[in-house]
Amino acid sequence: MRIATGLLTAAFCVLLASCGGGGDQTNSPPPPSESTGVLQAGKIQGVTWRTATRSGVTDAAGTFRYLPGETVTFSIGGITLGSTAGAAQVSLFTLAGATPPANELALRRETSHLQTSPVPNPFVRAVNLSLLVLALDVDDDPSNGVDVTAGNTALAGATLEIGITAGGFANRLYRLAPGLNQNIPRTRSIGFLFSSLGLRVSTGAVVRQGFSSPGASYTMDIVSTYDAAGELATATTVAPSLSTGPAVITLTHDSMGRILRQRIDYDVDDDGVTDITHLTENIYDAHGNQTSNIESDSFGATLSSTSSLTSTFDTFGRRLTYNFTFGGPGGQVSAERGVFHWDARGNLLDQRIDVDFDNDGAPEVIYASTHTFDGANRLLTNRSTRDDGGDGVVDDIEMGSYTYGASGSPEMLVATSDSNGDGNIDERTTSHFTSGEHGLLSLQVDDHEAPAGTLDERIETRYTYDADARTLSTVSSADTGANGSVDSVRTNTWEYDANGFLTTRASTTDAQNDGVVDSRSREVRTYDANGANLTLLTEDDVDADGIPEQSAASSWVYAPLDNGVVTLVGQYFQAGGVMDVATSP
Repeated sequence: MRIATGLLTAAFCVLLASCGGGGDQTNSPPPPSESTGVLQAGKIQGVTWRTATRSGVTDAAGTFRYLPGETVTFSIGGITLGSTAGAAQVSLFTLAGATPPANELALRRETSHLQTSPVPNPFVRAVNLSLLVLALDVDDDPSNGVDVTAGNTALAGATLEIGITAGGFANRLYRLAPGLNQNIPRTRSIGFLFSSLGLRVSTGAVVRQGFSSPGASYTMDIVSTYDAAGELATATTVAPSLSTGPAVITLTHDSMGRILRQRIDYDVDDDGVTDITHLTENIYDAHGNQTSNIESDSFGATLSSTSSLTSTFDTFGRRLTYNFTFGGPGGQVSAERGVFHWDARGNLLDQRIDVDFDNDGAPEVIYASTHTFDGANRLLTNRSTRDDGGDGVVDDIEMGSYTYGASGSPEMLVATSDSNGDGNIDERTTSHFTSGEHGLLSLQVDDHEAPAGTLDERIETRYTYDADARTLSTVSSADTGANGSVDSVRTNTWEYDANGFLTTRASTTDAQNDGVVDSRSREVRTYDANGANLTLLTEDDVDADGIPEQSAASSWVYAPLDNGVVTLVGQYFQAGGVMDVATSP
C-alpha cells in the first residue's frame, strides 16, 4: 500500500511539472559554488577586485573570489590594472594580456623592444604594472611581500593609462601621489614579473668583454661576476697594451638593486698591490631618493680628494635642493648649490645653480632658468641665463617657445640666443615638426638666422620607421646659404634582423651634394642563436676610399646562468651609473 501511494505521488508530481505547475522551484539547479583565486604576483595585498556579484580587496595571500564564468577586474584607487576571466591564478602578465617569455631569445626580443621601440606591447604593459605595484609597496622591499593597500586612498581619484611607453608611464605615475618608491631599476621591475611567479629563464651572462683597435695595438678585457640577485658584482679590467695592472670594480646593492657602494681599485704598476682607490657611497631615504653621494680618491693610504653631494626632496620625490662640495687634503676647495621649485602637477618652474669655485661664499657663476607649461603639462617656454662673476648682471640668455598640434605632438620650437645679455637677439632657430603614426617625427625643418632676422641656413631632415616604429633612416639636407639649393646631404640608416635586433648602422656624407660620398662610417653587430650580442665592429672611413682610417672591435663571451632575468636586462639597461662597457653588450 505504501508503494502504491509513493507511485501515485510521483506520477502526480511528474504531471504537475509537465503542466508548468511549480516545476522551476522543484527542479531548479543549486546555486553555483564560489571559487577562490590568487593574484599571484608576489601575493599582492591591497588590490581592489570586483565581479558582477562580488567585490573586495586582496589579502596578504593575494586572494579574491568569483563565480564560474565571471570576469574579475582589478584596480588600485582609480587605476584599472586589467580584467580577466576568474581563475585560480592571475598574474600581472595575465592582466597585461602578455605571455611570459619562456626562453632567452624571447626575453631578449621583448627587452630590446622595450629599449628601442616607442610602441608599447603587452610585455611593456606588464612592465608598467610591475613598476606600479613596486612603487606602492609600503616598505620598498618585495622580498617580504607587496602591500599596496595605501594606494587605494592615495590614488582614489587618479587615472593612468597602462598601455603607454615605459618611460611615459613612469613619468606620469610619479606625478600622481606622494610617498612612492623612487629609482626602481628596470632590472628589478622586470625581474619581479618572473620571480613573483617562481619563473626562471636560463640566459647567458657576460663573463668577458674584449676591445681592440686597429692592428690590436690597443686591447682591453673586462671580466665580470654577479651576485645572487643577478646584479653585476665585480668587473675586472685588464689592458695589457697599456702595460698597467688590473682595475677592479666592486659593487653592492640594496634590496631593490640600487647601488649602495662602488669601489674601483687600480693596480697601476701591476705589482699586485692597489695604488689608487676610488670609492663611491650612496645613501637613500625610505622611499629610494638618493639623499647623499660621497666620492673619494686615495693613493695608497693617503686620501687625496673627496666630494659630497647631498640632496633634499619633497614627498613626490622631486629634488628641492642640492649641495655639492669638493675638497683636497687641506679641506674644502669648491662648492655648488642648486635650488628647484615645482608646481602642484610636478612641472619644474624654476631652478638656480650657484658655482663657488674658490669656496669663499660668493658664487663666480650663477645659472638660472624658468619654465612654463600648459594644462597637459607640456613645456611652453623656457628661459635660461648665465651670470659670469655672480655680480647680478646677466651675460647670456637662451630662450625657447613651443607650440603643439591637435594630436599633442610638437609642431614648432623657436630658440633664441642673446650671447651678451644686452637684450638683443643674436641668433634664432625656428624648427617645424611634422609627426605621423604613433606621434613619430617624419619631417623636421630647421631655419637658422644669424644675425636674427637674416636666414642663413635651412636643414630638412626626413625620418622613416619599420612596422615596430624602429628608426630605419634619417636624411638631412642642408641649404647653407638659404638660397633654395641643397649644399650637402647626410644619410643615416639602420638595419635589423628578423628578431628586431640592430645589425648595422651606417652613415654617409655627400659634402657637395654631387652624388659622391665623401665620408662614411658604420657599426656592424652579430648575435648568437639566443640573441646575445657577440661582436661589434665600428669603422670610420673619413675620405670614403674604402679603407677605414679608424676602427675598433668589441666581443662578448657568455656563461650559462640558470636564472638570468635580472642579469640579461642589465645588459640592455645601464644600472646605477656603472659604465656601459662593464654591463652591456
